[in-house]
Formats: sequence, structure tokens, C-alpha cells
Amino acid sequence: MKALLVLFSLMTLAGNLLAYGDDNTDAVVAGILGFSFLFMIAMFVLEIFFLLAQHNFAKTIATSNPELNTSPVWIWTQLIPLWSLIAIPVTLIKLNNQYQAFLIEKGLSPIELPFKIYWGWIWYGGMVLSIFIPIFGIVSLVGLIGFWIHLNDLTKKIRAMLAVSATEPQPAQNANVQ
Repeated sequence: MKALLVLFSLMTLAGNLLAYGDDNTDAVVAGILGFSFLFMIAMFVLEIFFLLAQHNFAKTIATSNPELNTSPVWIWTQLIPLWSLIAIPVTLIKLNNQYQAFLIEKGLSPIELPFKIYWGWIWYGGMVLSIFIPIFGIVSLVGLIGFWIHLNDLTKKIRAMLAVSATEPQPAQNANVQ
């Protein structure tokens, strides 16, 4: 969304330069369009990496009940510009519910592994507000970075805890040998 707003602004600037520019206008417009293209590619690549972090987190906290797990469809449809206004909050809610179910299933405490979902809501709120007030794009960026870092850290901690619990010896089961 933010990237589209920046792209639209740059395209408008390029159009104004063409309409009211002088002899060097073509080079300036080509530079603006080239920068716009590179900016869009960079934003798309960063968004893919962010969605991969969400996907990895959802896979790490998979529960035995598939209905509680967050579908990859909700995560990856965040790439669709207008649909993302619906997909992002639904994904945040589903990830939070899945995380709570994961903690209960594994007998873990939310105190030792807190899920700071507020980073996701800061990201989403900033994104929505930036549609009307562009400066809120900074808030969205801070929320996105915070949520991304938190997801990666939490995923690493959970994987480490699961690896340790997998290597611990299991209690001997009662086998009735006759």
C-alpha cells in the first residue's frame, strides 16, 4: 500500500516534469521512473522475506488440531493490495489464537515465551492510517520491523526449546511383559 502511494507520487512528479519541464526533463523523468521501479522491487522482496518469517512462525507453532493452525493462504494473500486490509488483521488474530493453543498443548508458559502481538497491530494501524496521513507510514515501518524481529526471535526460542525437549529422555512406559 505504502509502496503504491510512493510510486503514485513519483509518477505524478514525473508527469509534471514532462508537462512543465525544460530540455533536461527527459533525463530527470527517466531517473525518477528508474528509481520508482527499483523501489518497488526492493519493497516486494522485503515483503516476501517478512511473509516468510510469518510462515515459518506459523509452521513452528503448528498444533495437533489443524483447524487452529493458520493457513498459509492467509499469510500469502497479504501480497494482494486491497485484500491485505482484510488479510493482515485476520492473520494476526489467527496467529495469536494458534500461539495460545500451542502454549496449552505443549504446557509452556506465556510469561517465558511472550507473543508481542501489539507489534503486528502497530504495523497494521500505521499502514491503514498512512492511507490518509502519509507520515503514519513511519509508524507502520517501525511496527513492521518490530514484528519481524519479534517473530524471528520467538521462532528461534521455540525451536530451541522443542529441540531440547526432543533430546531429553522420555519416561519409561509401563510394559506388561508376561
